Amino acid sequence: MNIITKKRAADGTFGQVNFKSGFRSIETYGNDKAHQCYGIDATYNARNDKWNVSLGANYQRNDLGGRREGDVYTRITDIKTQFPSTGEGSFDEINFTDRFNLESIPNLTNVFSLALFAGKRIKGRLADIIYYNNHAISITDIDNRLYTFQYFNHNLRERKSDFALGSFDYSYMLQNNSKLSASFLYEYTLLGGPTVNQNLGFPDNSILYQDEFNTNDNSLHGIRLQIDYTFKPF
Repeated sequence: MNIITKKRAADGTFGQVNFKSGFRSIETYGNDKAHQCYGIDATYNARNDKWNVSLGANYQRNDLGGRREGDVYTRITDIKTQFPSTGEGSFDEINFTDRFNLESIPNLTNVFSLALFAGKRIKGRLADIIYYNNHAISITDIDNRLYTFQYFNHNLRERKSDFALGSFDYSYMLQNNSKLSASFLYEYTLLGGPTVNQNLGFPDNSILYQDEFNTNDNSLHGIRLQIDYTFKPF
C-alpha cells in the first residue's frame, strides 16, 4: 500500500450556516404564551501555511411548556388545612455565544494562538398557580368548614449567566524534539437573576395580598497560567 499525502491540503476558506426550527406544540397545557423553538449557527474559517482564523456564533431559543397539579394538606391537632392547586409550569430558555480563534505559525518551531469565547444564557421558570379551594376543617366535624379562600400565585424565577473566556498559548519546538509551551487563560462569569413572587386575588388579579422580589449576583474572576516542558521519553 502506497499512501501519498498532500501538504496543507486543508488550506482555503470554509463557511457553514445551520438553521433549526420546531413545530408549534401539539399540547399547550393551557400556557399563557406559545412555546418557541428555533436556532441558528454560523462558522467561518480561513487557513493557509501561516495563519488559521475561525469565527463562529450561535443563537438558540428552546421553550418547554408544562402544567402543575397539586393537592397538599397539613394537619395540626384536629385541624386539617388543604389547598389543591392547578396552573402553568413552563420554562423559557435563550442561549447565544460568539467565538474567535486565531493561530499564527511563522515557522516550524513557533506556534501562537489566541482564543476568545463569550455568551449569555437566560432561563426562566414560570409557575402561575391557582389555589382554587384553600380551606380548613375540623376533623371532628368535617361538614363544618372554618374558612374557604382562593387566590392566584404568580412565581417567576429567572437565572442568568454572562460568561467570557480568553486564552493565549505559545509553543516552541526545540531541536531535540522536546517542546516548551505556555498558556494564559482568563475567565469571567456573572451568575444571578431575580425571583418574583406575588399572591393575588382570584378571579380579580388586581387585589395584591403579597409581593416579594429577591435577586442576587455572583461574580467569578479566574486566572490560570501554565508552563509545560515535554521531552523524550515522556
